[in-house]
Amino acid sequence: MDVIVSSENTLIKTVIKLKQRKYRYEYGKFVLEGYRLIKDSVKNDVDVIVIVSESKYKEHAYEFANVVTVSDRLFD
Repeated sequence: MDVIVSSENTLIKTVIKLKQRKYRYEYGKFVLEGYRLIKDSVKNDVDVIVIVSESKYKEHAYEFANVVTVSDRLFD
């Protein structure tokens, strides 16, 4: 398991940008938060990248195909 620890990571930078409407329109992507919302999206064949904290990895990672792990500090 590789863990992202830097806020300079391209994926992390993109997620941060997606907080702003202009980037959601520009990229055609948005952020989902919450276990149930993500689980329902995967069930309905929405293409998602699941970002999970290092401390929750063992609890939830087995449920999703495309999981990225970040350090707890960065996740917060």
